[in-house]
Amino acid sequence: MHILADANFAHAETLFSEFGELTLFTGRQPSEQLLATADALLIRSTTQVDQALISQAPKLGFVGSATIGVDHVDQALLNDREICFSSAPGCNANAVKEYVLSVLSLWQHEANELLTGRSIAIIGCGHVGSKVAQACEALGLEVRVVDPFKSQLPWPQVEFEQALSSDILSFHTPLTRSGEHPTHHLFDAKAMAEFSGQLVINSGRGAVIDHQALLASLGQVSWKIALDVWENEPNISPTVLDKCWLATPHIAGYSMEGKVNGSWQAFQAFCKWRGIKSHQSPASLLPPLKLSMASGRELLAACYQPRHDDANLRDYDQASDRAMSDHFDTLRRTYPFRREVKTWLTQQAEQGHTSLQAVQKAAEQDLWLKALLR
Repeated sequence: MHILADANFAHAETLFSEFGELTLFTGRQPSEQLLATADALLIRSTTQVDQALISQAPKLGFVGSATIGVDHVDQALLNDREICFSSAPGCNANAVKEYVLSVLSLWQHEANELLTGRSIAIIGCGHVGSKVAQACEALGLEVRVVDPFKSQLPWPQVEFEQALSSDILSFHTPLTRSGEHPTHHLFDAKAMAEFSGQLVINSGRGAVIDHQALLASLGQVSWKIALDVWENEPNISPTVLDKCWLATPHIAGYSMEGKVNGSWQAFQAFCKWRGIKSHQSPASLLPPLKLSMASGRELLAACYQPRHDDANLRDYDQASDRAMSDHFDTLRRTYPFRREVKTWLTQQAEQGHTSLQAVQKAAEQDLWLKALLR
């Protein structure tokens, strides 16, 4: 069997090499020569699995994407060709949650704002959005949810237009262009004019926000925006970048735990497809995390500093037409995966250094710790 894997597919060698010849490819799309003999393809969100790719892969029987989103894959085409497909829903939900918490912590510090009592609208309440909602509730924020596809959620559900009266918006929707509730350019010029809050965070899909409208609005409004996802990635707009309060290169879910979870879900689907069993364990892929007990915000800061990624993204060669897209892809490809605070808190309990009950008791006095445990 020939298994073709994105070089950024975490632990591909460890998980898959025993089942055949494993070849790693770099860049967004594998070459026609590699696709010609591929039985299985392991990807991330940068690879477009469409008619052009499938036509070059006559032997392909399995596609595994170690990502939550699936808008880069033509699932109907795969189904027609009887090619098994697997994605990894929820794999990096906790990583994105901790990213959003880091952004909120930074905003609180730099703007000298209090979060408790503020309102936040979570746009999209799936695996990620629900975790963000739980964490924000623990911080004392008034949580509202916009998700017409969900019912009986534990938070008040509002229409998108109503959400625009919130202090903070956090986007976690898939990108859809059709149907009753399309999300493409959901946050458009009209919505931007009506938004009366202070902060917008997008760690979902870039084109949910109309970047041309954003460019026109940011010079006229008082609210700030934190973008992790962008229209036209990797060729993002330097002008939009310059106007963002915080800008990161689509890495909200780039924790070591998230990567392992995504690879593991694809591996499980691969084993089911082949009818095989493996003795691998996801826990064995994660090294111990060394931290010292501190406040929730200090633990969060010890694992991740958003301003580092912001500075790196802004450090590009403005003289080259290809500079931004190459720079964006390089940052993602060489990203030093951060760790998740929740992993360390769990390790402390499992290794007997403290009990989970003790951590939970401490969280009664530390809202950030409480949010991290959600």
